[in-house]
Amino acid sequence: MANEVFELEANETKEGLKVFAVPRLWLDAGNSPDWVLPVRLDEGSVSVTLDASQSTITVPAETTLNPSNVTDEMIEYLKKIHSEVATSDISNPDTLSFGTMDAGFFGIVPASDFITGDDLASAVGVTQGTSQFSNTNWLKFAFQGEIYMVPQKPIRHTISWDHLYLQGAVYGDGLLAGEAGAEHHNLTSSSGSALTATRQDATVSVNGLRYEVALLKGGASDPLNSYNDADRGSIGSANEWNALMLPIHEKALANNWNYPAYVPTVNSWDINFSDGDLLTHNKFGNGSYSWCQDSSDADPARRVYRGIYGVSNLNANDSANASYYRGWRPRLKLART
Repeated sequence: MANEVFELEANETKEGLKVFAVPRLWLDAGNSPDWVLPVRLDEGSVSVTLDASQSTITVPAETTLNPSNVTDEMIEYLKKIHSEVATSDISNPDTLSFGTMDAGFFGIVPASDFITGDDLASAVGVTQGTSQFSNTNWLKFAFQGEIYMVPQKPIRHTISWDHLYLQGAVYGDGLLAGEAGAEHHNLTSSSGSALTATRQDATVSVNGLRYEVALLKGGASDPLNSYNDADRGSIGSANEWNALMLPIHEKALANNWNYPAYVPTVNSWDINFSDGDLLTHNKFGNGSYSWCQDSSDADPARRVYRGIYGVSNLNANDSANASYYRGWRPRLKLART
C-alpha cells in the first residue's frame, strides 16, 4: 500500500480535534474498527508518515501522538472518509492497482467524473423503481481484457429483472433472442407472459467513450449448472461477481464468507469494503439484492441475484418481482468501437 494518511480538519469534526484515519492492516489496532485506527494529534498542522512495511507511525518529535480510544463520534467521522481510507493507493484509476487484466481493479472514479445513476437511467430508459445513491462512486475493473465500470452501491431499488431486459440492459451483447449467440437469452417471465424479445444493445456515452450497459454475471454459466448443486452453479471463471466483487471485500482477507460454498478461494486486493460500503446486505438499506444476467436451470422464470445477506450470497428469484430488496447495479463495459 502507498504510505498515505487521510485527515479530518478540526472544523470538519469538533473544535480542537484533528483525526487521522489509518488503514488497520498497517498496525496492531486492537479493538478498533476493522478498517481504521484513529489517532489524535495536538493543535497545528503536522506531517505524519506511515510505514506499512514496518507498521509504524512517525511524527515530528515536538508533536504529541495520542492513540485514541474509539468513540461512536470518531467512528462516524471516519466513516465519512472510509472510501478514501480503504483505497488510499488507488487514486489514479488509469493504472491497474490490483490483480491482472484477467481480473483486476484500477480504482475508484467519482460520479462527478463519470456519470450519475440518474443520468444513466435516463440515457437507457430505465424508469421503474426508486433512485438511490445516484452519486455513488464507480469501481473500475478489468475482466478478461475488458474494462468494466460498476457502481459501488445499487443505483435503483424496487426494480424487476424484466424491466431491465425490456430496456436492452441485461446481456450487453447487442443480440436479439433467436439469433446465433443469444441462446441464453431467456424470455420466460414469472409474470406468466413471455417477455417481448428485445435487442440487448443499451449503451451510454460518457466523456466521449461508449459503454455497453448490462448486468454482471452472477454464476459460472447461463443458465446455472446446476442451481441444485452445493455451489448453485457459482464456481467457474465466467462468474464476474466472484471475480470482481469478492476480492474488494473485507472477508477476502480470511476467506470467511457468509456463504463459502458459492465462492472460490479468493485473493484479497486489500480494498476491504464492507457489506455496508457495497450495500450487499439488507440491514444497510434497500436494493441490497443485485440482479444478475443469469437464469436458474431449476426454474427458468427465476433470475440470479447476489447479495441481500452478504456479498457471497447467491440465490434466484422471480424475474417480475420488483420488491424493495431488488436493486440495479449495472455493469458498463467500455466498447471497443
